[in-house]
Amino acid sequence: MDDQMRENRLRGSDAFPFVLYEMPYKGQPVLAACHWQEDMEVLLVNRGEIELTLGGVPDVLHAGAAACINPGQLHSFRGLTPDAKCDIFIFPLQHLLFAQEDHAQLRYLRPLAEGKLGFPLYLPEGSMAQQLIRQAFYPAIPRCKGDDAVCLPQNV
Repeated sequence: MDDQMRENRLRGSDAFPFVLYEMPYKGQPVLAACHWQEDMEVLLVNRGEIELTLGGVPDVLHAGAAACINPGQLHSFRGLTPDAKCDIFIFPLQHLLFAQEDHAQLRYLRPLAEGKLGFPLYLPEGSMAQQLIRQAFYPAIPRCKGDDAVCLPQNV
């Protein structure tokens, strides 16, 4: 992977490295240049249309769509409509692991954290996976606006 395209940004804190970016911000368009990171990224399209380019292949996402960008995947995105709005969750998969391993961790979470498994690119609208993201992530993850480098939750 091209190290020059690696996004190396501090997010949250060591104890809670989860963030939610709301885009657009301060009148800027929904836009992210081509990059990759070692963390998991989930993009939820709330309004309008967004073009997501993953591995050089562009695709148009409509309101209600969700895309999972696994660690190390080269990607970019941009709003195609003036009303485009999206939320982007970014977090390290290693922080999903527990101190005590169980069947789910051994079979799914550890292989995810080690890059041996990945999430599917698209999560169908209204799917249980999308519902879980919205119910679990939104209340727990601090919101970042635009290019804020560090976003800390209130209690960390």
